[in-house]
Amino acid sequence: MGAGNSSEGLTRGFALGCAVRLGRCEAQQVARFYRLVRLVISLLVLRGRTDRSKDAEILVLRHQLAVLHRQMPRPRFEPTDRAPPDRTGSRVPP
Repeated sequence: MGAGNSSEGLTRGFALGCAVRLGRCEAQQVARFYRLVRLVISLLVLRGRTDRSKDAEILVLRHQLAVLHRQMPRPRFEPTDRAPPDRTGSRVPP
């Protein structure tokens, strides 16, 4: 489940490849079916994992998050950044 971006790219690429051979509607149906199959398989894999492996993954993800928090400095806000949304709405061009 951690590779959501790459699976979306694969799904889109698969759908675009089918769109050449099939009509657009059929290609979308194939892409939806492919996503559904991937979801079912990932849920089955997740269900079959032991609690120990899930705990290990949680620890790794917490560590990655802590590293990212250390790398990114806290943003410094200016008084203009704290303006109410109704004031900024009038300055935004249409």
